Amino acid sequence: MVNRGWIPHDMKDPKLRSAGNPTGPVDVIGMLRHPIRPSSFTPDNVPEKGQWHWIDVGQLADTLRADPIVIDVTDANFPGGLPMADQTTANIRNNHLSYAVTWYMLSASTAAMIFLL
Repeated sequence: MVNRGWIPHDMKDPKLRSAGNPTGPVDVIGMLRHPIRPSSFTPDNVPEKGQWHWIDVGQLADTLRADPIVIDVTDANFPGGLPMADQTTANIRNNHLSYAVTWYMLSASTAAMIFLL
């Protein structure tokens, strides 16, 4: 399954955005998607109406009868600008400063305890 991006609700009819629908083979540049857990504010998916509010890989695979792999397109230039691809972000935590402060404080505390001993 390839997530080509998002479209506005008023453009959900494929005829309205036919310029963005490829007719032949297409090279896909994307990112493999892991399952995510929705927050308590995220509505449930309604597959029978085609409403997907969050990516449930198993539910998508069952509904669409496809392999349970989702790739988010990250590099696309669709004619007409729809669907809007590259909505995926990779956020890697950067806690190096807090780790450094923690370890320096621990070493300072150890040095103080040794000095007092």
